[in-house]
Amino acid sequence: MAVIFGSFFVLCVPLATLYLGTTSNASPASWLLLSQIYAIGLGYTHFAITFSIYLNSQNLDFFRSSPRNVAVYFVAPILILSTWFLIGFFGINERTAGSSTAFLSYLFYFALLTKLADYLHVVRQSFGVLQLFKRHVPAPFPYWMRRTENSFFIVLLILQLLTYTEGLKADSMNAARFNIDSPYTQIALGLAVVLFLVVLLGYVSMAPKLATGQRRLLVPLHYFLLQTASACLPIYWSTLYLASLAMHYVEYHVIMYPRVFQAPVESGSAVDRLSLWLRSHKIVFYVTLGTVAYLFMGNGVERLSAVLPLTVTWLLLNLFNGVTIAHYFIEAFVWKFGEPFYRQTLTPLYFPGSAARAKLVKA
Repeated sequence: MAVIFGSFFVLCVPLATLYLGTTSNASPASWLLLSQIYAIGLGYTHFAITFSIYLNSQNLDFFRSSPRNVAVYFVAPILILSTWFLIGFFGINERTAGSSTAFLSYLFYFALLTKLADYLHVVRQSFGVLQLFKRHVPAPFPYWMRRTENSFFIVLLILQLLTYTEGLKADSMNAARFNIDSPYTQIALGLAVVLFLVVLLGYVSMAPKLATGQRRLLVPLHYFLLQTASACLPIYWSTLYLASLAMHYVEYHVIMYPRVFQAPVESGSAVDRLSLWLRSHKIVFYVTLGTVAYLFMGNGVERLSAVLPLTVTWLLLNLFNGVTIAHYFIEAFVWKFGEPFYRQTLTPLYFPGSAARAKLVKA
């Protein structure tokens, strides 16, 4: 929790300040280096680490256990990657000298649909992690709070998209700023304020129910407030979106750590032997992860362009876009505690006390 909360103050606030240019004395070169280290070291690796869930035979058995699971965990990701490969192969996202129709079609598809998937993924993770923190409060929250929090984060997503479309209309992300004159923005903003106050009222109503452990109530409350502040940055100006993702990136690495290094594995299969070896060589794992992120998602693609044909480089760039969408898609399924397999495998990792109590009651 300290690492996740601290990332807001150590990363999000300074980066947003640098973007706004209020106190920055950094040269363009040093600012570019800083932003690349942040984007690759935390951001791109957070996309890549998702696929480590395939390094577990239990997961693979579940992924292959039904036609639906095969479609979700194998067919859909391959289809997504293939789609973005074909976008690059046929040059759909290239502005041609004779016509811009293909480019504009791609712009509409990628800029709006992909950004919607991006924003939705982030707010859904914020909502999900908030529920994880609430599970540690020694009293049940009213069910209406869960629904209200979900609605609040969705309204924040709508506000982010409304700001983003301001940049699309002006053909400049510098113009993607909060537009209070838009009636849609006014309606969404009013709804967001009402939902925010209702959620705060819910936390206030919880305090008298806790004879002990009231300090635990502050954890989900602080998380809710910090993620709200993060989400408001791209509502104000879309350029601040990368800075607003600091908590998102850090918390994802934090919550993935148990799944990568603590989930039970067998030792018989080759994939499990590799997983066990990586557990005892964590530095190798993260160095490899960072290298993959740099070569295929970061500036490494530009370096590869010096030795690879331009077409191949362009295809790699499009495949990175495919990896991000595959990440969004897979993440929509692998944290569903309502799924018996995930409830059985994830509960001991994230709620060990609850798992122990469940075993005791069953016995």
